[in-house]
Amino acid sequence: ILEDSRIEFANPNLNNGTTRVPADANVDDHATATAGMVASQHSTQQGIAQGVTLLSANGTSYSDANMSAAMDWAAITQNADVINNSWGGNTGTTAFNVHDRHLDYIVRHYWSTVTVAAGNEGFATDRVTSPARGYNVISVGNFNAGGTTAWANDVMNGSSSTIDPSSGMEKPEVAAAGTSITSTTMNSPWTGNVGSGTSYAAPMVAGEAALLMERNSSLEIRPEAVKAIIMASALNNIEGSSRLSEEDGAGGVDMHAAFRIVDEGWWAWTSVDTNSFPLSYYVYAYAGETVRAVISWDSDPNAAYTSDPLDADIDLYVYAPNGSYQTGSLSVANSYEIVEFTAATTGNYELRINDFAFNGTTEYIGTAWWKGHNAMTPFVSTGWGTPPVGRDYFRADVGNDWHIIALRPPSTADYDLYLYGDSAFGDPDNHDLLASSTYVNDYVDYVLIDSNQAANGNYYPEVRTYSGTGTYRMEWASSLANMTSGSYGPYTMGSLDVALVWDSYQSAGIEKFYALEPISGSGDLGMALYDSDAADAGTFYRRRSQYVAYSDATGSSVEAFSRQQADSDWAGLAVFNKSGSTTFYVHVDESAPTGAINIAGGAVAVDSTLVTLNLSANDPHTGVKQMRFSGDGVNWTAWQAYAGTRSWFLPAGDGLKTVYVQFMNKANMVSATYSDTILLDMTAPESSASSPAIVSQHSFTVSWSGSDSGSGVASYDVQYRLGSGGSWVNWLTGTGATAATFGPDLPVAVQ
Repeated sequence: ILEDSRIEFANPNLNNGTTRVPADANVDDHATATAGMVASQHSTQQGIAQGVTLLSANGTSYSDANMSAAMDWAAITQNADVINNSWGGNTGTTAFNVHDRHLDYIVRHYWSTVTVAAGNEGFATDRVTSPARGYNVISVGNFNAGGTTAWANDVMNGSSSTIDPSSGMEKPEVAAAGTSITSTTMNSPWTGNVGSGTSYAAPMVAGEAALLMERNSSLEIRPEAVKAIIMASALNNIEGSSRLSEEDGAGGVDMHAAFRIVDEGWWAWTSVDTNSFPLSYYVYAYAGETVRAVISWDSDPNAAYTSDPLDADIDLYVYAPNGSYQTGSLSVANSYEIVEFTAATTGNYELRINDFAFNGTTEYIGTAWWKGHNAMTPFVSTGWGTPPVGRDYFRADVGNDWHIIALRPPSTADYDLYLYGDSAFGDPDNHDLLASSTYVNDYVDYVLIDSNQAANGNYYPEVRTYSGTGTYRMEWASSLANMTSGSYGPYTMGSLDVALVWDSYQSAGIEKFYALEPISGSGDLGMALYDSDAADAGTFYRRRSQYVAYSDATGSSVEAFSRQQADSDWAGLAVFNKSGSTTFYVHVDESAPTGAINIAGGAVAVDSTLVTLNLSANDPHTGVKQMRFSGDGVNWTAWQAYAGTRSWFLPAGDGLKTVYVQFMNKANMVSATYSDTILLDMTAPESSASSPAIVSQHSFTVSWSGSDSGSGVASYDVQYRLGSGGSWVNWLTGTGATAATFGPDLPVAVQ
């Protein structure tokens, strides 16, 4: 903290630090409050970067010599990574003074990141003050946050200086909250309202720079990259153009976005000479995503701080994936260039850096780019490594119907899925959680959006690490079909695919049956059904555990359930893939099969326990899949494939026998019970015949009779033979008569 006064380290909310002139009597609230903006450890009034080591680079007075000595102490003696300057002057002109040039020298030669308050001349000269005019420092304006986290309430404080220095350099570079600030003070109770001003906005950015260095220590000696990152991530457009404007520069700082740039490696730093150009970096951007890129380099002041030339004029161009020119930033007076555009197509955009003029020998260029979220494409499963610093960010542009966004973690990690309606890098007041799925290892996590009810547009899933590391799969799917009744498919989910979803119409009061039938492969799928309530917006978003019906058997087996609800509505049917590849159908039905059975072709009786069952069944929506049988209507066989005939053993013992059958359709809906009855008669009838022993005529009457206690006598076969040793010959067959006249020429016997 570089000021004329020193920090009061007796404040219990500040870590004890090192002071350049510890015995100096010039201690005040201003330096102490500035320090608190960075490092306060108060329970509620917390600093941006509480764990930093504080240095009080007190000049003891604002004389040029004393402040220059304080600068050298901070940069050279203490090797400070970040130097904050919440002081300024030189308001009568727009020209640089010695302090502008001195701090530029420190950035270029001692590699410290330097933040400077832009000044509070808005109601006077409005000039950005020294030393905020320097090329290499980060000048910070002051906006009023209105006491809320909502960006919509943010306005630039009218006192914040905006008029650029005579060099033509666009100042300030960024803005931060600096109005109505509560921070640490030099006396008990050690915190209080310390007022407003760019003095309190600048340490916000200094704290941000410190946190970026904590995330990647190589930034400690790359101030050009730090500046580019902070500008590229300043997404809070408070006034004017979102790219660059007079009062807020590139915008209000967004530390969340800055952290992501560092975490994702969306930045670079390099030393260049005249032979280094053109220098290119490639940004893979998704159609519809806003992309911002910044390059930053240094002026080259002399060691006497009497000159501060900008030796290089470096420009930034953007080329689309097809090679066409997209946009560019070609300023003359700035030591940075900034571009912002909306990607028209998905692909690699080239950031091409070229030198318009290069009068020195070597320059350091920091480059940073912001491209928002990882845009998702329906039905495209993508693989991602361990989330950087625990988080990954996605975007899905959702249309009508049900949608599912699913995460399958590796067995080595437990990752969780969160769904938001707005970007994590936009207005924090709008970043409300809609749904989350937080199952443990090896579970597929997913959330659903019912866009029959919810608004269409962008949704923002986030993946967070609970434990472990490893590559995971991420997939978004929109509804494949509007299901009513029928068989849908075949569908194939490969080993990389995670989830699918359908809209299924549920009629009020009618039970609907669902079955997932694998037909090939060895994947392990599960199935679940979800609904929402049009009167309750909170139900438009569902996490995995909020199902109304669920089936998740182990392995490649049929998954089945049914659902009956009070109202008519489109439900969401989800299928998730735990592992493997599978081709399958989804069968949906509200009507059970109908059918019939007859035994032995409709015979009244049989004399064998082995019979043939003749079967017929019909299901107009999904077809008949299986059947099962029972001899008593209670104990059933296992389900077996449907066929038109089947052999069946009747239970032993003469008497009436009943066979029962049920049919199942492909949605696992079971029919009513159908039956047929037959008489089993395995006992032969008894019979006898009567004829005269001696007759005196050529014809005579023969009578016979029979009995059967089971099925009765149906007919008689009457035979005769000649003599006692002759062969039996049919006389009457199949007759129902019990007597007849016989007139043979020879003696016969009759049976």
